[in-house]
Amino acid sequence: MSFRTSLAVLALLLVAAPTFAQQSGSFVVRLGNDTTSVERYTRSAKRIEVEQVGRVPRVLQRRFVYDLASSGATTHATFTATVPGSAAGTAPFQTMDANLVGDSVITVGSGQSGAGCSTRSYSTKGANPGVAPAGLT
Repeated sequence: MSFRTSLAVLALLLVAAPTFAQQSGSFVVRLGNDTTSVERYTRSAKRIEVEQVGRVPRVLQRRFVYDLASSGATTHATFTATVPGSAAGTAPFQTMDANLVGDSVITVGSGQSGAGCSTRSYSTKGANPGVAPAGLT
């Protein structure tokens, strides 16, 4: 499953957020006989957590956390990608942190080099952030 497809699935969950009180599920994504990713999500009234291991383009373990307002709108999102089997204390391969403030989404990300970047984007009311780190799309 591509990173964008994963985000599309998450977007559907976020749109339906006010409908669900507590839910969880799992996905196994295959291309022919080849398993490309395995995902698990848990949703509560205030949070969606997603754990995924996939090979797009390399094997990474990804964790997404979306904090939700009582209306179901996303207020904060984080993303962490790590290399499975890496030594304890190894810095994540990539991180992203997104805060929704008014009509802005402010994101701060960093890669394994430790170099960080910060961006600000604007959206319409009710939009959910797409945490799409460069290199993983």
